[in-house]
Amino acid sequence: MKLHFSGQLFCLTGLYPGEIVKIVRSFLVLALFAGSASLAFADGVDPLVGIKHGAGSTPITITNPNPTITGTLVKDPGNGSVCSIAGDTCLQEVFQNQLGTTLTSLDIFITTPATNLTFSCNPAETDIFTHCSVSQVAGGFNFFFSGGSVESAQFKCVGDGDWDDILIPILGCPNFLTQADDWKWVGGEFAVDIEGTITNGKPDAPAGTSVTTQAITTPEPASASLLLFGMLAFGLLKIARRAV
Repeated sequence: MKLHFSGQLFCLTGLYPGEIVKIVRSFLVLALFAGSASLAFADGVDPLVGIKHGAGSTPITITNPNPTITGTLVKDPGNGSVCSIAGDTCLQEVFQNQLGTTLTSLDIFITTPATNLTFSCNPAETDIFTHCSVSQVAGGFNFFFSGGSVESAQFKCVGDGDWDDILIPILGCPNFLTQADDWKWVGGEFAVDIEGTITNGKPDAPAGTSVTTQAITTPEPASASLLLFGMLAFGLLKIARRAV
C-alpha cells in the first residue's frame, strides 16, 4: 500500500476498491466514537432542571439571542429559605426576553461541570411550560421546554423613587421631569431552576459547583457540529465511491 500526500489530501494506491470503502467506513466509526466518548463519563448524579418565574435577569436581545450565565450551587440552611427542598443545593439563573416576540418554547443548554453531574427534567419546578425533554450532547445537556410561553418584556416608564418622580402621581409617566433612568424593561422574565437531589440525607450536587447555563433562541450549539460532521461523512463516502 502506498500513500501519496498533497497538501491536506491523500490517496491510497495498491488497494482494491472494496478495501478503500472499508477504510473510510472504519474512519467514520472511529470519528463517531471519539465524538460521543465524552458522554460516557457521567456518574449518575441527577440535579433537576425546571423553568419558573423569576426576577433580576440577564437580557435575551436581538444582538445577544443566546446569552450565557455562570453561577454556583448554594446550600440551603435546612429550612427551605434558599432552595425548594430543605437542606438541598440549588441555583437559579434568570433571563429576560427582550426580543419583542413571544417565546413559545425554550432551549436551555447546561455545560457539564467539572464534577461531571448528570442533569434531568424537574416537572415539579416547571410552572411556565408543561413539557420538558433533555438530551445529552457533546459538552453538556440540552433541555427543550414547550407547552407554554414567555411574552416579551416591554420598555416602559417606571418611576424609581427619586426626586424626578414627584409629578408621576399627577401627570403620569413619562412627564417633563422624568429622566432616562425611569425607563426600564418590564416583564418577560423566567428562571432556570437547578435543584440537587438528596441521597441519604445529603445533596448529591456539591455546594460550590460552578454551572454554566445558556438560553438559546437560535439553533442549539450541537447543531453546527452535527452539520459539519454530516458534511464530512458525506464527502468521504463520495470520494470512496468514486474510487470504486
